[in-house]
Amino acid sequence: MLRKSLTLFSPKLGSSSRLLRAPKTINSVTLVGVVHDIQSGFVFEDAVTQFTLTTTSVDTTSSSQECVVEKDHHTIRCYGDVFSAEIKNKIKEGNVICVNGRLRLNPQLESGTNKYYYFPFVHVQPPNGQVSVVHSDRRKAPAPTSPISEEIKDAPSESTEKKPAA
Repeated sequence: MLRKSLTLFSPKLGSSSRLLRAPKTINSVTLVGVVHDIQSGFVFEDAVTQFTLTTTSVDTTSSSQECVVEKDHHTIRCYGDVFSAEIKNKIKEGNVICVNGRLRLNPQLESGTNKYYYFPFVHVQPPNGQVSVVHSDRRKAPAPTSPISEEIKDAPSESTEKKPAA
């Protein structure tokens, strides 16, 4: 990490000392979950593809012996004309994806009480964010993979192959 330092001279101590500045704040969110409710449209003039990402976690504080799975639903917004269209074509309902972006708050004014309420969303826009498909459909099992040793066993050996007649 890049740190900026500040050198100060202290007449009392007769020497200079280096003080490290605190790093800038970091706003980065990475989530892996299942895609639902894909929508596209505009926020002011910006093209946006929005979807819900459902993430799961195991509640380890539960006193019961049963495994308690908690689900959270996150709003993801992908901004930019090209990026938004690319994401709309790339992701499908049920995909397992990895999202990296910034946590933002969307203020909404309630006219009856004249109060603002803030709704969180993950803002994804290159170069500060990305979306990657991890698995195409969570309802289907991944294709089986075989170890390299089995691939070698299944490959025909030179002694069993027919050699062309000379």
